[in-house]
Amino acid sequence: FELGLFPDCVCYSTMISGYCKLGKLDKAFQCFGALLKSGNVPSLTTYTLLIGGCSKFGNVGDAESLFQGMISEGLVPDVVTFNNLMNGYGKTHQLNKVFEVIDRMRSAGVSPDVATYNILIHSMVVRGYVDEANGVINELIRRGFVPSALAFTDVIGGFSKRGGFQEAFLLWFYMADLRVEPDVVTCSALLHGYCRGQRMGEAMVLFNKLLDAGLKPDVVLYNTLIHGYCSGGDIERARELIGSMVQRGMFPNDSTYVALVVGFEKKGFMKSEQHASMLLAEILLANTAK
Repeated sequence: FELGLFPDCVCYSTMISGYCKLGKLDKAFQCFGALLKSGNVPSLTTYTLLIGGCSKFGNVGDAESLFQGMISEGLVPDVVTFNNLMNGYGKTHQLNKVFEVIDRMRSAGVSPDVATYNILIHSMVVRGYVDEANGVINELIRRGFVPSALAFTDVIGGFSKRGGFQEAFLLWFYMADLRVEPDVVTCSALLHGYCRGQRMGEAMVLFNKLLDAGLKPDVVLYNTLIHGYCSGGDIERARELIGSMVQRGMFPNDSTYVALVVGFEKKGFMKSEQHASMLLAEILLANTAK
């Protein structure tokens, strides 16, 4: 300001974006207020960023107010603006509002994109409408669209959690047919169902097939299996998996420790926390000293 330079809309929008990413919405709104006082006119990008920040952190009421304010200023929302608002309703489990935003989008002549369907499918699965979410995927495929790996993963996870292994595997095969590459999160969603149902033999068959196919497992994937074995009191198999994980350059975390505590409790051990700590130390020593 001392040099006679004043921030423009782009400058304010950049600051708003930074504050939204950090979750400092109060600071983002202060910037927005300063922008208005400066005489600059907020752009579509400005509103979209702020709506996105509000939605990300569950402040969907503010997001809706901003959206309505933007409309009253004569700005036309694009697909990203609609998606950001829709995401807020999804995060607050207001599925009816999610559908309402899609209707508003279509009425405005804005076509849904991949992100739109990702948000819709995720929102439906979270609310327990797994079959309906699967219906959306099937409809997209029927129309010639290729759903994203994220959409497939959400529905596979939904089916797996309720023991719908046949439906989950069918989607897995759909992914292969459509050349949609499953990632570690997809594999973890599928394995989670087997582990939750204590079908550990099938879980390990799938895990080994994934390894043979070139999948590089992460700590979350290993912990899914470790939790499965420990829930059944099979400490020895859990121990083998932890050793394999360490040999691959990954280290046990709090989730691994909690799984072992549960496993020792299942086996009837007293001082299960102490046993879990000792076993982890033993495994680390045995597999890092080589």
